[in-house]
Amino acid sequence: MRRPVAVPLAPGVVCAVCVGCAHPVRHPPPGPDAYLETFFPPPRSLRVASSAHATGPYGPASPSFTDEDTEGPSLLNAGNYWYVYFDYYTRGRYGAVRTHDFTHWEPFSDSLKTPRGIRHGSAFRASASVLRGLLALDTLPR
Repeated sequence: MRRPVAVPLAPGVVCAVCVGCAHPVRHPPPGPDAYLETFFPPPRSLRVASSAHATGPYGPASPSFTDEDTEGPSLLNAGNYWYVYFDYYTRGRYGAVRTHDFTHWEPFSDSLKTPRGIRHGSAFRASASVLRGLLALDTLPR
């Protein structure tokens, strides 16, 4: 299954970061055994596909730019970089990569600090006062 997230890059150019299954044959069959995906999810990783229009058609997906067992991408443009944040759903943590061109990727997870228990979050810019307010809500001791 692919769920594209359309990102406008420039007039007439749209990029989609997709959640794609690397091995579709490992999906449980439809029917009564479909619940197995919850307990034994197929390996997933993030890829990029591009199109002139947000509604497609999209070209072929790129090779994966994340490890397996990643999903739920959220994108944020800051300065010269596009940051892609994602859920390492079998590792219980969040990860990140960044790119200038959606072809070459740099790991960014070591610099990432997220709230405990984050799953499928959204990335957004916030003022320092909003950030302080959000951090104040995280009251559990570290």
